[in-house]
Amino acid sequence: MGEFMGRKVNLFLVLMIIIVVLGMGALSIYYQRTFKDVNQEYNELSEQNAACQLNLSTTVNKLQTTIKNLNSTESDIRKYDTLYEQKAQELQDTEKSLNDVKTKLQSETLFKEQFKRQAEQYYSQVQVLNANVSSLEKTLKNKDFLIDTLQTKVDCLEDTSDGNEDEC
Repeated sequence: MGEFMGRKVNLFLVLMIIIVVLGMGALSIYYQRTFKDVNQEYNELSEQNAACQLNLSTTVNKLQTTIKNLNSTESDIRKYDTLYEQKAQELQDTEKSLNDVKTKLQSETLFKEQFKRQAEQYYSQVQVLNANVSSLEKTLKNKDFLIDTLQTKVDCLEDTSDGNEDEC
């Protein structure tokens, strides 16, 4: 019986060793496959990560370029806003100046019209006065002629004797 038990124990131990070796082999194969799958997944994720990093780097460069352009555009907008405000102020000043000139022109036009009316009135008065002068000159000539005639008659009357006065 001792032998039988010793054999059973030995057989049991051999069986246990075989089971342990088979288990270790199965675990080794399982872990090898799992490691291979994990390693393959790691490589795929590593490639995806590299692609993502490249994409991120490209996107960051594009973003930096866009930010530069945006800053430049913002600077240009500020510059044009300042220029617009300056030109708007100049336009207001020009409009005010234009309105002042327009008001002055209207005033000058009104003054010109008044001056023109006065000039026409004075011209009419000058014509009337010239007509009066002409009339007075004619009257003066007539009076001078009459004076000369009367002076001649007076001279004649003075030179003639009292009885011959009818000859003058």
